Amino acid sequence: MKENWLQRRVVFEEEVDRLSRLPLADPGRTVSEFRLWYCERFRIGDELWWYDTGMWEEAAGENGYALVRNGGIAFMYPCMRN
Repeated sequence: MKENWLQRRVVFEEEVDRLSRLPLADPGRTVSEFRLWYCERFRIGDELWWYDTGMWEEAAGENGYALVRNGGIAFMYPCMRN
């Protein structure tokens, strides 16, 4: 993953709250999966970011969350791909 794909830093608790209010088919499952992914990987000092590859027209687009650790991307949680 390229660091220039990182769009904005997000706060985990605020993002969980936002996701729980989205009109999803099963928001509880989505929120619980995201919470589990985050809690299993997060370490003190990590940052949570929203990323977007921006390559949707080339059929290589992807967006989601990235955990940044020590200045590098440690883990990704893709939300949408094409």
